[in-house]
Amino acid sequence: AMYHSSPLLRNLKACKLVGVPASEYVIRTQPTEGCLSTLESGALSLSILENKESLMDTMCGPLRYLC
Repeated sequence: AMYHSSPLLRNLKACKLVGVPASEYVIRTQPTEGCLSTLESGALSLSILENKESLMDTMCGPLRYLC
């Protein structure tokens, strides 16, 4: 709803993460295979941009504990 109601958000360039790992967020199911939670997407993006694989593990640690 927020995306569709905001012209600013709709005008941002999109990017797509390919070859993503399976989501570890098992409390809710993802819409399709290859989808990640917002936290997982952000963590993966930062780990790629910073070239630090450990960021994904560090940031998703609390999610793993929760699930």
